[in-house]
Amino acid sequence: MLRFVLAIAFHIGMILALPPVGEQNALCALAAATNINSIATSGWDCNIDWTVASDPCSANSHWEGITTCDATGSITQLSFHTKGLTGSIPSAIGNLNKLRALYLHNNNLVNRLPVTIGNMTSLGALFVHNNLLTGPIPNQIDGVENLYQFYGYSNSFSGTIPAELGACTKLYHIDLKKNQLVGQIPETLGSLTNLFTLDVSFNQLQFTIPSSFGSLINLGYMYINNNALTGTVPPEITQMTTLNTLYLDRNSLSGSLPTGFFEMSSLFYVHLREGNDFTGYLPDVNFVTNSQLHYGAD
Repeated sequence: MLRFVLAIAFHIGMILALPPVGEQNALCALAAATNINSIATSGWDCNIDWTVASDPCSANSHWEGITTCDATGSITQLSFHTKGLTGSIPSAIGNLNKLRALYLHNNNLVNRLPVTIGNMTSLGALFVHNNLLTGPIPNQIDGVENLYQFYGYSNSFSGTIPAELGACTKLYHIDLKKNQLVGQIPETLGSLTNLFTLDVSFNQLQFTIPSSFGSLINLGYMYINNNALTGTVPPEITQMTTLNTLYLDRNSLSGSLPTGFFEMSSLFYVHLREGNDFTGYLPDVNFVTNSQLHYGAD
């Protein structure tokens, strides 16, 4: 009979287990560090005894933004985007180590992305774009071993892109455009062989394009324009056999383009000229071997 009751409860979405204490503390820390209680429909009441009646994972939960939990009561998705959220992301957020998706984008959050983000080993989707976040992207990001999508664009992240990001080998989308990132694009990003989209445009990145990018065998879209990149385009770029769109304009690149660049069969759209000082053959679109290539007018 008990097994039958539990099966029915699970079927209708009722979770009978409370979140672990660490997760309870994380929720309360987030409420204290932000204005959730003033903008949520019912508020997050942390001045309660944690019972089944106050379980944020229950079918009748008033904990707005907690959208899914697993069968043990752990929170797996937290969605509080486009709500006018202010304040900062507390370090206790790292206690949500079963969280698979964190959606805090399109708000007004400030201060740093906490280093404890590295404790969130189950996290696949990290959406913190369109906020007011500052400081470096934590090196501890390599702990987020299941990270699949990282959207951090339109903040004020500074410092370098951490080399440790290359350890997140499940990454499919990285979008860090419109920040204040500086320094070298890490060679370690060449390890991200599942990556499909890379956008680090509109930053202050310097030095050369990594030769390791030739290993990005599934990359379809690369935007590294509007930075301060120098040197030549590495010949390894012609090994990117799935590359469809490439933006290199508004850097300080120079030299001739690699042999075979305009014969890349998958390349459809490319922006090259403005801000760069390329030499040698820069064909009109009508004369490239790849007749599908759209040679962008910068």
